[in-house]
Amino acid sequence: MAMTASETIAEAIKRELESNGLSQGSVARALSVTPGAVWQSLNGKRKLVPDLTEKMLEHLGLELTITPRQDDTPRLTAAGVPFTGDEETDWWLENQPDILERVAQHREGENNLVPIADIAKRYGVKL
Repeated sequence: MAMTASETIAEAIKRELESNGLSQGSVARALSVTPGAVWQSLNGKRKLVPDLTEKMLEHLGLELTITPRQDDTPRLTAAGVPFTGDEETDWWLENQPDILERVAQHREGENNLVPIADIAKRYGVKL
């Protein structure tokens, strides 16, 4: 049985998420939608391609092809800045989007950070 256009798009998006180590939750945050909306879209509970478009593609014998962009537009992290290429930095920018704001606050003297020695002492961890 052939896949519908919606299924093809959803599978391509899932592969792209996985290959970039991204979560559906991070995409939801970046798009300002609920994680449930992303999950429903990628799991066939909500249509990605309008019915009429899908029917026209099928009627005309056309196939939807998804390819990476060939322009210079950078892919943005959930923090709203381009990916750096550094795995650890990109993880923080993607999964902790408020990290840049926290760093800026720290630089401005608004230091609410708890020293590591205090945390270790509180939990009985030897440094």
